[in-house]
Amino acid sequence: HWTPNTIETDRNGMTEVIDERTLFEVYYPPFQAAVDAGVSAVMCSYNVINCTTGLCSAGSAYACANDDILNKHLKKTMGFKGIVMSDWDATHCQEEAAGSGGCSGSYIDGEYA
Repeated sequence: HWTPNTIETDRNGMTEVIDERTLFEVYYPPFQAAVDAGVSAVMCSYNVINCTTGLCSAGSAYACANDDILNKHLKKTMGFKGIVMSDWDATHCQEEAAGSGGCSGSYIDGEYA
C-alpha cells in the first residue's frame, strides 16, 4: 500500500500523523525505487494521513484522496506517471476529505493517465 499504512487494527478510523522528512527517508524509498523502475500502478491505503511539514498543506485526508501524498509527493516530486488505485472500499471523498485536492475534479488525471 502507498504509505504510511502501519497498522491493520481500525485501519478505516486511524490517522497517521507524520512529518514530510520521515515520509521521504523511511517510507518512500521502496516506492521511489519502483517509480524509477517504471511501475505502472500503486495501491492507496484505507487510513487517514496528516502530513505536517514541507509541501504538505492538505491536513487530514484519506490516503486515496490526499493531495499531499498523491499529487505533491508521488506524482510531482517522485515522478510517478502511472495510476493510483484504491484498495477495495478505500476511496473516501466525504466530509473528512473535502478540503483535499485529491477529492476535487476527476479521478482520472489526463496529464498522467
